[in-house]
Amino acid sequence: EAQAAVSKGAKISDNAALMVGHELAAESAGKHTSLRLALLAQLCRERPSEAIQIAAPVIEPLIRDAAIPKEAVEQLLEYCRKTEGCYNALCILGLCSAGMEEEADKIRETWA
Repeated sequence: EAQAAVSKGAKISDNAALMVGHELAAESAGKHTSLRLALLAQLCRERPSEAIQIAAPVIEPLIRDAAIPKEAVEQLLEYCRKTEGCYNALCILGLCSAGMEEEADKIRETWA
């Protein structure tokens, strides 16, 4: 069932695929880690777009409850700044830290 949901999101759009990525990242730390990592790998295979390529290095450490590489966060931030309407990428960015959550809010405000 989870694999089918990932496939469906991957087929719809980058934003839908990022919504799946956000759900994988936002789950409680330590809960179903192996499954979530496998689903992230599936998402990357089925939607190898720029958005997923940039978000995956942020999502993976969030799933593992590990430190997120600064470069990965900076790339996602830059993607969000240049891609209007990437709401789910902003949601992923907001999971990184309180500072990134504020940055995501600022970017959202520019779209209003």
